[in-house]
Amino acid sequence: MIETTAVVMNLTQELSYGNFIFSRFWRDAYDAKMNYLQNIERASDADPLAVIEGLALAERGRDDMEDCNRLRYYGQHENGTLICITYSKRNRFHDIYVASPTRTAAASLIQQIFTLLPPVVIVEPDLISMDLWAQGHMGPIRRNRRIQAPSWESVSKNYTRQTRTQMARLVELTPRTINGGQLILVHGKPGTGKTYFARALGREWRKWCDLAYIVDSENFWGAGAGGDANYMLHVLLDMESNGGGSQPESHEAVPDPRWRLFIAEDADEYLTQDAKARSGQAMSRLLNIVDGIVGQGLRILFFLTTNEPIERLHPAISRAGRCLANIEVGPLSSGEANGWLVAHDVKERVTNETTLADLYAMRREPQIKSIVETTIGFRREEGETANG
Repeated sequence: MIETTAVVMNLTQELSYGNFIFSRFWRDAYDAKMNYLQNIERASDADPLAVIEGLALAERGRDDMEDCNRLRYYGQHENGTLICITYSKRNRFHDIYVASPTRTAAASLIQQIFTLLPPVVIVEPDLISMDLWAQGHMGPIRRNRRIQAPSWESVSKNYTRQTRTQMARLVELTPRTINGGQLILVHGKPGTGKTYFARALGREWRKWCDLAYIVDSENFWGAGAGGDANYMLHVLLDMESNGGGSQPESHEAVPDPRWRLFIAEDADEYLTQDAKARSGQAMSRLLNIVDGIVGQGLRILFFLTTNEPIERLHPAISRAGRCLANIEVGPLSSGEANGWLVAHDVKERVTNETTLADLYAMRREPQIKSIVETTIGFRREEGETANG
C-alpha cells in the first residue's frame, strides 16, 4: 500500500494548477523532513527562466500564463534542496521558497539566488521603487510599486527657510554620517508638503536606502483590530532574509547592507501625550524599535508624519537621541508664497500665510463644476396658483 500525505489548500485563494504546484512543494518539504526554510522576496528585472536555468533545477511542476507574465515553477537542486518560484511580470516581483535539510545545503543556493536577482534598475530619474506593506487575511502582504518622486532641488522652495535648512541636512546624510536615533518626525498642518518631502527624501537616498510604506500603520503597531506584534516583526526582520540588515561575520569583503526607510503617515494616535490611552502599546512598540532591543542591529529608519502641533506630541517621542530629525513644516509667509507663485508663472498673489496645497491649487486650471439651479423658498409647480 502506498502511503500518502494529505494536501491542505486554502480555499479562500483561487483554485488553480499554480496553487496545486505550491501545495506539492509544501507536501514534499514536509515528507522529506526539510529542517531549513527560507523565503526570498525581491523586485528584479531578471528573467525568471534565466534564474531557473542558473540554479540548474530539475523540474517538478510548472505553470506559466501569457508568455511568462506570471510563472510558478517548482524544481529540485542536485543537492536535494527544493525551490518554488512565483514570478509576476507586472511588478517584476520574485517570490522564492527554499527548503533544505540543513542551512549549509541551502547557503550557496541562496547566495546564488541573490546574485541572479539584481535589484530593479530604474532608468527614469523621477521614479523610485517602493514596497507597500499591509496586513492580509493570511499574514503581512508586500507589493512593490514605482512612484513619481521629485528631486530635492525641485521642491526645496516649497518650504520656509528654517524648515528648508533642516530638511537639507537630512537629505545630505549618508550611511556613514547617520549619528543618532532612528526616528524622523515631520509635523505640521495638513497641506504643508510633508508627503512631498518623504518622496523627495526617498529619491535622494535611493542609492543606499530602500523605501517602504506602511499602509495600515494602526495594525502595524498593534493598535488596530487586525494588528499584532507578529506583523511588525515580520516586516522588520524580512530585510534580513532578503539581503539587508546585519550580515554574518566573514573574512571576505562584502558590500554594506542597505538601509530601509519606513514611512507611516498620520501617526497621531501613537505620538500624542495620551497615546497609551488611545492606542495601547503602540507607542511602546515604536520606542522599542527606534532605540530598544527590537531595533538593535537593524539598519532601519522611520519617517512619521502627523498633523498635531509639537506641544501635543509625547515628550518620549521627540527627546534628544531618539529623533534623527524633528522637523516642523508650516505654511509659507506671504512673501515666500508670492515668490513661489512667480517662479511657477502664476499671476495671482496672496496677502497671508499660505499652505503648499493652496499654492498648487492656484497653479492648476479651474475645476470643472456642474451648474445647478439654486432655488430659494418654494418652487411653484405648473398649474398651481399663488395660494397653492
